[in-house]
Amino acid sequence: MQPQNNWYIEQQIENIKGGNEEKQREAAKGLIELQDIGIITPLLNLLGTGNSNVSKFSGYILANMGNIGQLAILEALTNNNSNVRLAATKAVVYILRSKDNTISINDIGESLVNNLKDENPRIRASAAVAFCAMKHTQSVEVLIELLDDSNPNVVFNAVRALGFQDDERALQPLLRMLAIKTPLRTAIISSLAEFSNPLIADSLINIAVDTTDDIRVREIAVYTLGKIKDKRALTHLINILKDNSDSLKAEVILALSKFQESELFEIFVEALNDKDNLVRKNAAYALFKSNSSKALIPLTNALNDVYVSVRYYAVLGLGKYGNKDVIEVLESIRTNDKAHTGEEDEGTMKQAAEFAINRIMQRM
Repeated sequence: MQPQNNWYIEQQIENIKGGNEEKQREAAKGLIELQDIGIITPLLNLLGTGNSNVSKFSGYILANMGNIGQLAILEALTNNNSNVRLAATKAVVYILRSKDNTISINDIGESLVNNLKDENPRIRASAAVAFCAMKHTQSVEVLIELLDDSNPNVVFNAVRALGFQDDERALQPLLRMLAIKTPLRTAIISSLAEFSNPLIADSLINIAVDTTDDIRVREIAVYTLGKIKDKRALTHLINILKDNSDSLKAEVILALSKFQESELFEIFVEALNDKDNLVRKNAAYALFKSNSSKALIPLTNALNDVYVSVRYYAVLGLGKYGNKDVIEVLESIRTNDKAHTGEEDEGTMKQAAEFAINRIMQRM
């Protein structure tokens, strides 16, 4: 039992100030357990030190001090000291994560929205980060304005926050940014994935099929097309499989697996013979997820693949689609048949085989 007295509080505050992260973590744990309102003022003072670790732990403790600590953080958002405002802005995320959060999202958002306009770009960026974890209608217009901010970190976090808000007002500004070949396009695409609007698929298809575009951006576009599952993308995705990039083909197979369309089955079977490990792995995964008993034969053949991840999904597929006839094969893998596993992979494969056998036995 920790002694609840001034000496103990002073000792733990010194540990927070000391800079040793292990001691800071222990001090934070002890002060949160103590729940003594006497620590509020010393912690608020530490928010203004300018030391990121000290302010981080101080904000974390305050956020987990119930209503009084959380209100203290919200009040500190308007402090004259920019270090205090910055630390308080970052601490808002801790309030949102706290199991003892007593303040409504709307009240938190109203307190924080002005920090999106702060003169300090670090505060603007940190406020945007907080809006990546809560929806707040009043923040949307301000976040849209931040898309033109001079600080790239502010813009990046504004893009992310607008995706979380899922507000139609942000759609056109994000699409306009996407049309410009900015380094932030991967973040923009990820944010657009949160919207349900056909305009998004059109823009992503254009990027995915553009062979002159950056390969990583095309991969993110393909991944997102799989996530939003707009069937207009199917033909375009299939055509991309002719591309020379193995990593892009692997993303296409993974994206196609999300559609659950029967006409894709033969494409997955063919991809099991691709020279690239990741393409074959995603093909095995797609067949495993296909809900077609026809997958049993190609997945059985894939048990001899050189790449463990292909074999892993093949084994799981046997458990999903197989019957007692495949148990002997699975038993050989479970008992460490080196022809199927390899010493470095035997643990993973044995577990998969055991899971597959149990799944078959449950159906018998």
